[in-house]
Amino acid sequence: MTHEYHNELTHCMNGTEICERQNQEGIESHHVLDEQKRLEEFLAKDEASEIIEHLDQFQYLDHNYIAEMIIKRVEGSFVAKHLEKFQGLDHNVIAEMIIKTGRGSSVAECLEKFQGLDHHKIAEMLINANGGSSVVEYLEKFQGLDHNHIAEMLIKVGHAWSVAENLEKFQGLDHNHIAEMIIKSGGGSSVVEYLERFQGLDHNHITEMIIKAGGGSFVARHLEKFQGLDHNHIAEMLINAGVGWSIAKNLEKFQGLNAETAICFVKHGEYGGVLENIQKFSDFTYDSLEKGVPDQVALYEQSLQGIDIPMNTFRNVRVFLALYDEMVENPDHIKHLLKENPFLIDAVGNNARFGTKLLTSFSQFDTLAKEEISSLYAYKKDILASYPHIDPASAGFRILMQERLKDFKENASTLEYLAEDGIDVRKWLEYDEERFFDLGKEDDVPFSEQIKSPVKRIDASLGNYFNRVREVVREYKDILEHAELPSEKETELRVNLEDMRAKQVNAEISGDTAKVAGIGKGIANLERQIDSLKPSTVWNKLIGDMNNFGMVVKGLTTEYEALQALEESARMVTDRKELIVLKEKIGKAEDAIKEKIAKVDDGLTAFQNTLGEVLGTKLGTDRKDAVLQEIMETLGEDFDHYRTDLSTVRNLLNESESSLEGTPMRLAIASRDPDVDLYLGNYCPCCIRIDSDIHGAESPIADFVTDLGMHNIVVYDEKRKKPVVTAWCFAGYNEGDDEPFLVIDNIEADTDYSASFRSQLEKEIKDYITRFAVASSIRADHIIQGLHNNDLEAFPLDEIDWKIGGENRATGYYLEAERDNEEEHDGYDGEDDEEEDE
Repeated sequence: MTHEYHNELTHCMNGTEICERQNQEGIESHHVLDEQKRLEEFLAKDEASEIIEHLDQFQYLDHNYIAEMIIKRVEGSFVAKHLEKFQGLDHNVIAEMIIKTGRGSSVAECLEKFQGLDHHKIAEMLINANGGSSVVEYLEKFQGLDHNHIAEMLIKVGHAWSVAENLEKFQGLDHNHIAEMIIKSGGGSSVVEYLERFQGLDHNHITEMIIKAGGGSFVARHLEKFQGLDHNHIAEMLINAGVGWSIAKNLEKFQGLNAETAICFVKHGEYGGVLENIQKFSDFTYDSLEKGVPDQVALYEQSLQGIDIPMNTFRNVRVFLALYDEMVENPDHIKHLLKENPFLIDAVGNNARFGTKLLTSFSQFDTLAKEEISSLYAYKKDILASYPHIDPASAGFRILMQERLKDFKENASTLEYLAEDGIDVRKWLEYDEERFFDLGKEDDVPFSEQIKSPVKRIDASLGNYFNRVREVVREYKDILEHAELPSEKETELRVNLEDMRAKQVNAEISGDTAKVAGIGKGIANLERQIDSLKPSTVWNKLIGDMNNFGMVVKGLTTEYEALQALEESARMVTDRKELIVLKEKIGKAEDAIKEKIAKVDDGLTAFQNTLGEVLGTKLGTDRKDAVLQEIMETLGEDFDHYRTDLSTVRNLLNESESSLEGTPMRLAIASRDPDVDLYLGNYCPCCIRIDSDIHGAESPIADFVTDLGMHNIVVYDEKRKKPVVTAWCFAGYNEGDDEPFLVIDNIEADTDYSASFRSQLEKEIKDYITRFAVASSIRADHIIQGLHNNDLEAFPLDEIDWKIGGENRATGYYLEAERDNEEEHDGYDGEDDEEEDE
């Protein structure tokens, strides 16, 4: 082969290669364009999962390019979770891109898939990009971190709660230092919530810090978690911090309170909390008041001058606390009331606990209620004048009182109707059996059974409330749907934004350029989040808040059902080790219910505050007040029971052991003594208490005590001298039935007794009432109990058509067991007014 020929051949071959290479590049370019087009189609449909699933079909596109496009156009978490399917990625670049686009949590979740990352740098990036919670959640995946530094960073950017909740994940922390940092950052509530996870804390120092930082209510709510505290000192701090109400709300947790603490309450105007729990303050007397608040006592006594009263009646710590505000603010009103109704002086003197409630409520009653109450006191005065040694709690006193009541209103005709319907009126009025017994051992019933009724009623009461809110507010839907509100999330983000801007200024002053840059990225991220938010409307906020609160209530029911299931399982277990484990779970379930109860109470308060505030802003004060009044008009009873049930569950959860075993009890028909019987609804909490605002100007309890067609059958604690269970009873009949019924409208109780001694009390009440009914010529199988609001159930639950003999009130009584009827019936007094629906 010649040289020339060789060169020519070589030239031809090189040309072919070039041509072939050019052809190949052209083919590849065509494939690249096709794959880019297909990639765009997937991206336009947000189908990142389809791209990843068919990565092998993208042979001509660089995987770094595909990953970056998914991160920018769809969501980085798809790349992080399927990282192993990509080839040749720069993991550092990809991780940083994902974090910058707001999906950093997926990097933390899949951290083990990323190779060659600086975990400390990634953790800091996540924290500065508002992804601190993901660092905490997956902390064990990060290698070589300085946990003290990371914890401090998290606290500084607002993730104090996450640190406290997951404290056991952090190694080598100084818990005292971290707790103080969290409190200073405004997260004292999280220290309280997870207090048991902090080791070596000085609880006295920590509580003082939390209270000074504005978290006093959390200390009060979780007081049992703190060790070695002087409760009087803590109470004083809370009062001085302006959250004395939190002591009253959690008073059962405070031990050893003294007169000085009570005085501290009084100085800050917290009369109610002391009055309702006065037994908690040892050595608290009127002398304590004179020494502790001499100016207030002098002002109080000055307002009493000019009234012909025995001063000792009003020199009583209970009376002072109950009357101080009214006596000082409107002394002329009280003076006039006492001069016009001098029996109220006796009422206060004979029952300082509840007589003051009668005094402050009396002027609000209608004419009939005032006449009923004043007549009872006049009759009592007359009886005691004629029989000075008679016991007002005796059957003899009741018989004498009933003789005087026979001429009151329609009582004479009521007794005639009772006789016509076959009831032995003499026995009905003069039945004098008393039953005495001692409380035995507490019922061996699961705790879930003890709280079953109140938990169910809480659920029902709140359900009725929110249904009523929706019903009333719907009238203003058009206005509220067009009334915009800033997003709550926006408010939170703007607070964080201002905080970060302040930190950036400090970093600039200190010359820390790296920190300035890091904070700048965080600021940019917050600004993007704010820009993406849409304003909410008042309507959407109210509906959203109601739905959210519904979830809280549902959570309470769920926790209750979980406790119920655990206790049911425990009854079937015989293995000791397994039983120990179950009991531990039961304890945690009870704690969960305690937390839910607190959230329900706080949540309702917050919603009611928001409702009033929002409606006031958008509808005006007058319309707002009208709306709120309309909501509550039909819900007074529900809310009365809600508060009682909430207190019941709280007390049962906080009760270590009962001190009531062996208590001597007495069961009898109430004697119609106004100094006790007018307050049966206060002793056995219910909506007909003497100071109830639910029934307007009427007083159902005064109606009941003065009607000879009704009896209140009561269980008394003989040791503590108070009624603890009341059965409101009357004679009734059903259309088509020739024989009368004894109807227990319902049975209400002090739940300290009814929850722990249910079976014994139900048995005693059933036996007593049955004997009374039979003695009065009512058949034993003709005894029923109303359907609603029963703390104890002794008889079949049912309703009755009519109360025999009608009522002394033309519009009828508040009787829950009486069916709604508008027609007049035998025994009605014949006036034209229709009976009020019950």
